[in-house]
Amino acid sequence: MQENDSVTIRRRSFGIFGLPAPGPALRARFLLLALLLALACGAAPAEAHKFHASLAEVEYDAAAGTVEVALRLFPDDLEAALGRRAGRRVRLDSTPGVERLTLDYVRETLVVTGADGKALPLAWVGMEADVDSVWVYVLAEAPAGLAGSRIRDGIFLELYGDQVNTVNVKEGERRTTLVLTNGAAEKPIGW
Repeated sequence: MQENDSVTIRRRSFGIFGLPAPGPALRARFLLLALLLALACGAAPAEAHKFHASLAEVEYDAAAGTVEVALRLFPDDLEAALGRRAGRRVRLDSTPGVERLTLDYVRETLVVTGADGKALPLAWVGMEADVDSVWVYVLAEAPAGLAGSRIRDGIFLELYGDQVNTVNVKEGERRTTLVLTNGAAEKPIGW
């Protein structure tokens, strides 16, 4: 301390933003927290999620004579599947033609077969993506409805042995849920 005209002035060292410099204990805690955050962020891309699943909502619109499909997928899984097919890295937010790549992949891995045994051709409706999920929307003409139809949902089965694809099917008041996995990727729609 220094005396200056009867006023006591304390001299302190200041850190960033004009705040008092932290002591050794606070600095150690800060460094430990920074290290833990760096490790957590570094581990995230390698293991984005611990389970592999997709959800398909399949609904028959009797007035339009169409089957509407909404698929919820993990973005990193979709990018991995598309990249594997394309032979290059694919990013949903920046790869040109990603919609076409997605439609081709969905057409190959998700097949709705009518009662006559013929696959219903899927048409692109759109896609919504955020950090946690991707919704892919397709539809097919099906004037006869879903009675006697089958669904094969092989999405991501080529990537993950533990992939589980859940398909919720709705036609009018009838509803059913199918769980499709490796070895059982196709099932009849049973009411």
